[in-house]
Amino acid sequence: MKKSFAVIFILVLTMALSSVSFAGNEQASFWIDTDIATAGYPGGLSPAPVNGVGGGEYIGFAVFVYYADNFNAVKVELSWDSAKAEYDAKSGKAITSESIKINGADITTAAETNTLPETIMALGEAIQPGSYVNNYASLGGSGSPGQTWGFVYYGVLKTKASFTTGDTLEITVKIGIADAGVEADLGSKTLTVNGTTVDVETKTWGEVKSQLKDF
Repeated sequence: MKKSFAVIFILVLTMALSSVSFAGNEQASFWIDTDIATAGYPGGLSPAPVNGVGGGEYIGFAVFVYYADNFNAVKVELSWDSAKAEYDAKSGKAITSESIKINGADITTAAETNTLPETIMALGEAIQPGSYVNNYASLGGSGSPGQTWGFVYYGVLKTKASFTTGDTLEITVKIGIADAGVEADLGSKTLTVNGTTVDVETKTWGEVKSQLKDF
């Protein structure tokens, strides 16, 4: 019975995530929020740099999808320098409220519920030194943020004990969404820790306009 369920689930998720074409959700984008003490996406830089992080401390960020039509699956890919930090199990499909030192400050995280409806399942999780991949799919219905910010993922890393506030760490985040087997690659962004740089990407004018609609 367990084997049969696993096979069925794999087929469902494969259909949701298969890259048939890149039609649909053409204007969708994703944004990284490092202000996880405030619910929702506050606007502004994406991602805003994080500073003041020392050894054995947490780095956290929320991923929001904007201007998407419908989607029932999300693919998350993270990469970073494995000598400086490691993936933490606090990561996942939701944010629970807790008091924690994260991103260089003592805060209470704001709870976030995933924009994907119904039961959300994960498959294909791969945790390696310096990289993380996972696929999330709703087993009923589709998310549809439209011109609002739809939360889809919470990423958390923990720095190594030898890491200092004088060290810089870059975390690359790549996001894709899919609806009925049609995937949209939303690209990648880089979060800089203990640095003042802001990720700069080459964008077409159409991409720029689509990402500025809410401002």
